[in-house]
Formats: sequence, C-alpha cells, structure tokens
Amino acid sequence: MGTVKNIYISKEKGGPRIPLKSASCICDFGIEGERRGGPGPKQVSFLASESAVFKNETGWCMHRFKENVTTEGLELWLLESGTIVEIGTAQFEITLKGNKCHEGCPLRRPNQACLMPKEVVYARVLKNGIIALGDTIKILSNETFFDECMPR
Repeated sequence: MGTVKNIYISKEKGGPRIPLKSASCICDFGIEGERRGGPGPKQVSFLASESAVFKNETGWCMHRFKENVTTEGLELWLLESGTIVEIGTAQFEITLKGNKCHEGCPLRRPNQACLMPKEVVYARVLKNGIIALGDTIKILSNETFFDECMPR
C-alpha cells in the first residue's frame, strides 16, 4: 500500500499548480476545481514519487507535466488498467498508463529513455469522496468496488 504525498489542481491552462491538503473527487469528473475535469479516462493524473521521472533533470517532464496526485510507497505504473484503488473515501479505476513525451524534449533523441510513456497513471473517479494528504492507497479487487457513476 502507498500513501498520498501531494494533491494539486490547476484552475487555468498555464496557471500555477495549487497545492491542497484535501480534495473532493467527483464521480465521472475528477478533482473539484481542476481545469481538466470532465468525463473520460484522464480525470485524475497520478505520479509516484519513486518514479524516475522525478529524478530525471534532463527531460521536460517535470516542467510541462503536472500530476494531480503524487503518491509514495506504491509503484503505480505496475498496476494494470482496470485496477480499482481506494483513497480516503473515494474510489478510482486505473484507465491509462503513460503520457506522450513532450515535443522538443531532449530525451526524444535516439538512445535516450523518456519515462513519461510508462510511469504516468490516469484514473476515473468511480465513487465520490474526499482524499487527503497521508491517506492510504488501497488496491481493491473487482468484486469490492462501487461505481456510483454507472446508471442503475
């Protein structure tokens, strides 16, 4: 199990990231107040602090990509798409792994490894709830999740 290290939102494109102590996660939207919120597979972005992306000073990853949730103690990129995780009172489905390397990044040269296509994780919100700094990230089996977004 891992924990939540940081939570961020951006209210406008190119605007500053706003650090939060807690956030409201809205079913089939994402984090309340996040400019990229809405339906689709990329409602919330996660990046593990163990990711080599954080250690890579030569790439543009940390200058251009801004995750919503930084985690610690769990290599998120190893989770399969479809995995259900619970953080605080919210539940998420891992939908996509990876992000395109940014145009012009020096790591796009031959023989250089960009980690963005492997270590960024996206999820959709399955259950409304609150996440907070220090919350435990629990991996749930497919039988235990509750999808509030699905019509009954």
